[in-house]
Amino acid sequence: MSSPLPARPSLDHLRHQARDLQRALAAGEMSAQARVRDCLGALDQPGLKLAQAQCVIAREHGFPSWRKLREAVASQPVTDDGDDPLHVWYAMTLLLGAVGRGMLEFTVWRRDGDLMV
Repeated sequence: MSSPLPARPSLDHLRHQARDLQRALAAGEMSAQARVRDCLGALDQPGLKLAQAQCVIAREHGFPSWRKLREAVASQPVTDDGDDPLHVWYAMTLLLGAVGRGMLEFTVWRRDGDLMV
């Protein structure tokens, strides 16, 4: 069973998933063992190489290999709609930190429904 990629997939996030799978398998987690067995069959060596973990992640998302998954992520159109919650949160944290340290003064107002600084 494959799960679709999110609307805005991140190759970094997918790499972290592969590393997490490696750690989970090393810790002996049964769910990690089942995931690897479902995608790769039985392992002939102890541990899981990064390339194998990446292949598991790719197959779980319906791709035959990590390379095909990477190509699919790279082909996604880049949109800069400015509403990414993580980036908005990070920008606000930096801004409020600067204000809190007295490094910056600003005024906030609304214009046509938008918040202006």
